Amino acid sequence: MNKVLLINSPFNISKEKYDSSVSVGLLSIASFLHQQNVPVQMIDGARQADYLDLIRAAVKDCQFAGISVMTSQIAGALEISRLIREVNPECKIVWGGSHPTFFPKQTAAHELVDAVCISEGEVTLWEIAQGKDFSQIDGIVYKTEAGIIVNAPRKLHDPAQMPLFNWDLVPGNILENLTLVPSLTSRGCPHRCTFCINAILKNCWRPRTRDQVLEDLQVIKEKKYFAGKKIRFWDENFFVDIARARGIVEGMISRGLATSWETTIRADYIRAGCVDDALMAKLKQSGCYLLSFGAESGSPEI
Repeated sequence: MNKVLLINSPFNISKEKYDSSVSVGLLSIASFLHQQNVPVQMIDGARQADYLDLIRAAVKDCQFAGISVMTSQIAGALEISRLIREVNPECKIVWGGSHPTFFPKQTAAHELVDAVCISEGEVTLWEIAQGKDFSQIDGIVYKTEAGIIVNAPRKLHDPAQMPLFNWDLVPGNILENLTLVPSLTSRGCPHRCTFCINAILKNCWRPRTRDQVLEDLQVIKEKKYFAGKKIRFWDENFFVDIARARGIVEGMISRGLATSWETTIRADYIRAGCVDDALMAKLKQSGCYLLSFGAESGSPEI
C-alpha cells in the first residue's frame, strides 16, 4: 500500500505566537486513511521545530505528500515542496486547504505541485493513495501537457460516517505541548456571514451524532497526556441544532465528562432565545467557560 505523508506548513509568524493545538483537518484525514489501512504519517511545520529534518527522513519511502496550505503558509509550503522534490522526485505532491481551494488553477500550475485537492480531503486523498489515475478522482485539479484539468467537484462528507480522531497518529511532542485539545462535532454552517469561507464554498452544516461526540470526549478523558487540559470544539457553529447541543451538554454532565471547554456561537442565537438561561446554566455546569462569536458589524442594516 502506498504511504502518505501529511504535512502542515509553517505560518509566517513565529512559533512562540502560534497556538499549541493540533491541525484538525490533517488529523481527520490521517484518521480516515488509517481506518482504510493506508500507511500515514503526520508532520507539523507550525509546531515541530525540526520539521524539515523529519520530512527529509520520512519522504524517502513515501509515494504521496499532502500539504495543508493557508495563504499565510505559502512560503513554507513551497520550501517543503522543494525539499520533497530534491529527496524523492517520484513522490506526488498534493496541496490542499483554503488557499488551493480558492485558487486551484493558479496553485496547480506551479511546477512543485502535482495536484490540488479542493475542499474536504479525506476520500480524495484515499483515492489518490490507491494509485487511481488523476482523471478518475473527483475534487482535484491537476496539469497535463494539454493544460490545467479541473475534475468534477466532490460531494461533502458526512461527519457521522467518519472515524473519531486517532490520537496515536499525532507526534508525541505535539501532544505533550497541547494546551487546547481539539474535538469536532460538526462541519460547515447554514449561515453565510460575509467574512467566512462558507460564503464562498457554500458548505452546509453536517453534524456528528450526540453519542459520537460523547464517545470522543470519553476517549480524550482516558488519555493521560490530556489530563487537566481544556477542550475546544472546533465547530464553525456548535449550536445550529439546539436540541443536539443540549443533548451533548446534558450527556457531559450525566456521564461524568464535565471539563473546561470552549466553542463557537452566533450572537443572535442568544438574542433569539435559542440558548436560554436554563441551557446557559447547564453549559456552565458542564465546564463551558468561553463562547466565541464573529462580528461583521455593529449595524443590523450592514
